[in-house]
Amino acid sequence: EEGDIYRVLDDRYIVNLNSYRGLQIIDMQDIENPEIAGRLQVSGYPVEMYVVGDHAVVLMNNWTGYYGSRDDVMVERQEGGVAVTIDISDPQNPILVDQAYIPGYIQKSRLTRLGAQSALYVATGGYDYWEDDDGSWVWETRTVVKSFDVTTGTLEEKTQLNLGGYVRDIQATPEFLIVARYDWTYDDDRTRVTLVDIRDPSGVMLEGDEVAVAGWVRNQFNMDYYNGVLRIVSDSWWGDGNNTNHLETFDATDFENLVPVDHVTFG
Repeated sequence: EEGDIYRVLDDRYIVNLNSYRGLQIIDMQDIENPEIAGRLQVSGYPVEMYVVGDHAVVLMNNWTGYYGSRDDVMVERQEGGVAVTIDISDPQNPILVDQAYIPGYIQKSRLTRLGAQSALYVATGGYDYWEDDDGSWVWETRTVVKSFDVTTGTLEEKTQLNLGGYVRDIQATPEFLIVARYDWTYDDDRTRVTLVDIRDPSGVMLEGDEVAVAGWVRNQFNMDYYNGVLRIVSDSWWGDGNNTNHLETFDATDFENLVPVDHVTFG
């Protein structure tokens, strides 16, 4: 399931994410005169939202928070993405229930449901930099995939994977997340693609194998997993004049060992 900035609750209410007004619950009972039934101000720039039971699960970027303890006067500043859960069982009085910091800039998310369990997966892009011994600055891009069990309306952290590169897009199937990344520090223009096992309904992830495909993966629709086969379409780098497309297939029966099967190129 993909996130969105609004969700239709029933035949009366719509939950909406507004960049300036926060989370809004809109009463559409009188369709000619809709009213804001309830609102909760949230900090950050809205990205996506899901509804799980009586709770809204909201993802935001450009968030800043400060953490400390009773034993230390110093506080730690954190900034990046954040996930929050909001109790919307009373549409007129939405209540913040839980929140969790997510490192980096949120790019994509997915929600899985199996029986009574729901799990959230969030992919972020970001970078680190530091001064080397010779005084030069070193930059490193990173992709983080973080998962939560959101069944009960709280954010129970499960797994965090640090994959490297900068996330291009993710595709989701009932079994796997397919995560495509690029890094301008690579020696070639190939996209790295990793298969992540998400078959545990509680949100626990297992990192699988990585392949470097022949070209540039444009979006999620260029990646597919079905019946043990991983299929990836990529094309040439912008402006290189080749205009070459690639269709590659991999045997993914063992997700920890992706085996190339076929590679077709076409103009």
